[in-house]
Amino acid sequence: MIASTFLFIPINIYSYFITGVIQGSIAIFFITLVFSEIARITGSSFSRQEVLLLYYAAAWGSSALPIYYNIIYRSFLVNSPLSKTYVIGDKPLIKYIPAWLAPPPESYTLRSLFQPVFVVPLLVWFIWSVILLALTISLSLLCANIYVERLDYPFPYVVVETSLATFIAERPKGYMKYFIPSFVVGIIFGTLAYLPFSFESRLIPIPYIDLTPITEELLPGAVIGVTTILSSYFGGLIVPFNHAILMLLSSIIVWVVLNSLFITRFSTLFPEWAKEYAKGMGLIAVYNRSYLRVWFAPQIGFMLASIIFLLIFKIRHVLTSVFREILFPSSVKRRVIAGLPSLRLVLFLWLLFAFVSAIFFHILVPEVNILIPLAYVFLVGFFVAILGTAVRGETGFSIIGLPGLTWATLMYFSPYQGYAGFVFQPPTIDGDGPPSFSQQVKAASITGIKPRDLLVIWIVGYFLSQLSGLIALDFFWRIAPIPSSAYPFTVYNSLNTAHLEAMIVSRQIDVSLSKIFLPSIILLFILSAGTFISKLSAISFPFLGLIAGLYLPPYSVISLFTGSLISKYIAPRFLGGFENWRKIIGYVTSGELSGEGLILMLSVTISLMRRSAWLWPW
Repeated sequence: MIASTFLFIPINIYSYFITGVIQGSIAIFFITLVFSEIARITGSSFSRQEVLLLYYAAAWGSSALPIYYNIIYRSFLVNSPLSKTYVIGDKPLIKYIPAWLAPPPESYTLRSLFQPVFVVPLLVWFIWSVILLALTISLSLLCANIYVERLDYPFPYVVVETSLATFIAERPKGYMKYFIPSFVVGIIFGTLAYLPFSFESRLIPIPYIDLTPITEELLPGAVIGVTTILSSYFGGLIVPFNHAILMLLSSIIVWVVLNSLFITRFSTLFPEWAKEYAKGMGLIAVYNRSYLRVWFAPQIGFMLASIIFLLIFKIRHVLTSVFREILFPSSVKRRVIAGLPSLRLVLFLWLLFAFVSAIFFHILVPEVNILIPLAYVFLVGFFVAILGTAVRGETGFSIIGLPGLTWATLMYFSPYQGYAGFVFQPPTIDGDGPPSFSQQVKAASITGIKPRDLLVIWIVGYFLSQLSGLIALDFFWRIAPIPSSAYPFTVYNSLNTAHLEAMIVSRQIDVSLSKIFLPSIILLFILSAGTFISKLSAISFPFLGLIAGLYLPPYSVISLFTGSLISKYIAPRFLGGFENWRKIIGYVTSGELSGEGLILMLSVTISLMRRSAWLWPW
């Protein structure tokens, strides 16, 4: 676990600095395979349960940039002209940036986090991360109780994880003929797609093909592209087809049809979007600007409608039973989550750390009324956990986190003037925590792992990844400035983030309650109508797929839909029928992901070795 963390996370960070993509989802398959084979070569072997635990150990902390990157970014910001040109009231932005967020401007030249001036920011973010972990774990335990223990959601991606563990540990002969060819396919694709990047070249445009230059005449403002990462299509094999259809439909309506109509026919509804759009912007620019000018407020409304619908119509009776267990814990016997903390303890921990989170924030930003962070931590954290886990449990994929400007939107309705209150929010939840942990508990129930072991691995892996990430960030900063041409994506990302923050803190974003509650009412009506029609016609209404599509751009959904379509109608015809396909789908998917992950890690390692010797100049 320690070896995989300190090997994988630095490579993952470097990959993000170069390409802007965190490669955790496919690279952890390779990490698991490598360390399992090392154990086999040295004379020991892992059981299926041990392989799965190794897989989860590699997964925790691998899908996000360490929080200490915020310190490096803000060290850049206080030296950027933007911090002096944007004003809050009649003072430049730099006057509002506190020392606990960013040390004095001259500290940027030190290019090392292990300096006395960085002690306070490091301590602030460490405390922030501990509170976040406690809140996320408590809500994850609650969601596992609801969606695994009580509702028994399928969590489709579990079949991929358990198949990988079974293949590595047991080498079942009947499934080798499915895993190995898929593994080879992944290697071939990875060789064509990733290896050229190590030598400043490319054969396949990664991660997508931008189609906006072709479609902008007919559909200006539409977010249209095609994902070119093969694992995205293989991942779609496990998505239920009825969910995939509605995901694609809602994604196209939001990001293609409405995006374009708000420029052409209904430009008065979002005049900033219609004014700022220009042909030739490109896929990412169109997506970012339309999100900022159109969709960030409606997405908050979508979240409100989704959670109201879910709580009232879908899990109301389950919440009643949860409340009953809290009052009378001895009246309920657990099947799946035996050994995990009781709901009473879970509730106590959540309430305790929610208050700690709000108080911690208020100490750092006393100008903000403490009722605002209290409401945010209690409501938003719970909403994100419940909704995200439900979507993952049904579709295999989840809405990670929450609408990005939720906290900033809340601050817009307060009289606060400053910088820290907008960009630094109270620790609330790691949006991927509850869905991932619930999925792991589901897999544990299949393979015989004790759920308590999952909890231990999560906590240990979290702190190991934080330590590894801190050391790696310091190492890369010593090699070259961040941002710089040595790390191309950091240049784009730092400037883009700085512009966005400057616009937010100077209150240049149009926020109104109508843009939140009107979309919420519309979606609530659609969900209610769909459920009513479903009951009359006996046709299922996979509403969680519809909700997921509202947040996912089409280039992400098209690959999922394509994979799901193949899984539903094509693959069973050539691979022994539907029943056999259900048995082998996990081996097919995990094989490709492992092969692609192998070449990806090799490519990033080669690139890192080639660049690490070039210390100057950048």
